[in-house]
Amino acid sequence: LVSRCTFSAALVTAALLKRHGGEKTLLIGETMGDNPAFWAETGSMVLPHSGISVDYSTQFEDWGGGCDSADRCYWANAAFGGEPVSLAPDVTVIPSFGDYAAGRDPVLDRALSLASS
Repeated sequence: LVSRCTFSAALVTAALLKRHGGEKTLLIGETMGDNPAFWAETGSMVLPHSGISVDYSTQFEDWGGGCDSADRCYWANAAFGGEPVSLAPDVTVIPSFGDYAAGRDPVLDRALSLASS
């Protein structure tokens, strides 16, 4: 189940499931909130004059385009996700505020209906 709130580690999990599960894996919901290519894995430093601590990203990840170079991409991306994978939902379901207000989860409902058929 994916949504506009799917970022970072959840996106990586979805990409790995899709990559290794192939046709057995369906992404159900809406377009993820993060791009399939992003910077992550933090480093930090203290600025010399102000003493302010700054965090920064150190590794590039490209789950949609694929990356098989540990020199260019995060090692896990190169080791487990070298081939491109589509992270577009296989089944699009976009919940409304009305669904939320009524306590309905149309994405889960759709997944359960597909699982029982």
